[in-house]
Amino acid sequence: GHPDAAVTINDRRVHVLFNIMGYTQGERNEIFALRPAPVQVLYKGFVGTLGADYISHMVADTRVSPPEFAAHYTERLLYMPHTYVVNDYRQQAVDHTLQDEDLPVTREHYGLPPDA
Repeated sequence: GHPDAAVTINDRRVHVLFNIMGYTQGERNEIFALRPAPVQVLYKGFVGTLGADYISHMVADTRVSPPEFAAHYTERLLYMPHTYVVNDYRQQAVDHTLQDEDLPVTREHYGLPPDA
């Protein structure tokens, strides 16, 4: 059950535990509520706040979770560059004109050789 899973996670010294379900079907938030890992992060499966004090961070993008709304999240938002968190499989893709911030980042951008 949930307590056993939480004990196993804690015994294995998991430092960062990702919740990829949020409040969607099959979620197991009860495990996260037991706080088995020191850092618990919401990612992908649910793009809104959980409103739960047991999730400390949320991986986000600026389109789905605009910075001006960060105060409405209980999680600290971790913005990933050049990403969009897809959140509804029933919607069709929207045509989007690429802007500079949408362009892929190259290895050279970070001072890395192209073949490393």
